[in-house]
Order: sequence, then structure tokens, then C-alpha cells
Amino acid sequence: AEEGADPRFWGRRRTPVFEEVHRLLGRYGVHRVFDVGCAYGHLLSYLRDRGLSVAGCDLSPEVVAWGRRELHLDLRVGSVRAVDAPAGSFDAVVCLDTLYYSPDPVTDLKAMRRLLRPDGGLLLRLRNGLVGRLRTADAARGLVYPPMSAEHLWGFTPRSIRPVLRRGEFATE
Repeated sequence: AEEGADPRFWGRRRTPVFEEVHRLLGRYGVHRVFDVGCAYGHLLSYLRDRGLSVAGCDLSPEVVAWGRRELHLDLRVGSVRAVDAPAGSFDAVVCLDTLYYSPDPVTDLKAMRRLLRPDGGLLLRLRNGLVGRLRTADAARGLVYPPMSAEHLWGFTPRSIRPVLRRGEFATE
């Protein structure tokens, strides 16, 4: 979450994204969702209010505490690698605008895969200002050029994410 952001406003301004995620999950008959990098839990609250069973994790103890207290959600502090849930517990894992912060995206993807039932799915959103401007070789090495946020470790493009997903045990078409 952004420093100093009001958690209520932070969630409201993402409603169009939440609507699209809900629509996509509904298309695949998803009932149990785990959100990696869930921040305050606004997406999970939105999905829970529409009948889904939800849980999530985030690295920030402060935002997780807010989501537990204010939204009454099952949120865990830490990386997806540390999530203590039985294998196959979820129909879908959602990871919105988070994977490019990971120092080890392949290991994180494998952890996400473990949480999914065998035919479960990953809803991954990767945004940066560089799609189409990075050379594939640079993106594959994870080199990042301005104007991306300084915190981004990876500059994924639609092409460069495919081998990372495959190594993370996800099929890519």
C-alpha cells in the first residue's frame, strides 16, 4: 500500500478492477480465492460480499492488521511461500500488481501453484509503463528502466513472463 494512503479511499478507487476480477473468477466457477499481495484486503472484502470464500497475505503487518480489524478478513502477514494452508485449498490465486516486487518470482509462483487445486487458476496482473519498449532479453534478465517505480525488481512483458510462469509450474496456452 502507498505510504500515508487512507485505507478506505485506497479500496474505493480500485472498484473497477475488483469488478473485472469478480467477472473473470465467475466465468470459471471459482468459489475459494487466495490473494497474494492483498494489502488491506479490499478485493477480498469485495469478493466475500459476493459470496466467495477468501483469504490473503501481504508483507506489511500494518495493512494486514487493518484488514483483519476493519474488514474482518483472514489475512496473513508474510510471503506466499510462508502461507500455512493445505495444498489445493483454493480454486484461484489472484496476484494483482505484486509479482514484479518479488526477488524470486519462480519460487513465489510455485508457492501459488501449491495452494491451488489441480485444475485451479492464477489471475495475474502485471502493469508497467514499459510493455513494448523493453527488449525481450532485458526483460528476461529483469532489468528495469525508468519510468518504472524504483521498487519494481522486474519489468515483465507478455513475452518475458511466459517462461517464468512455466518454471513456476503454470501452463501458458
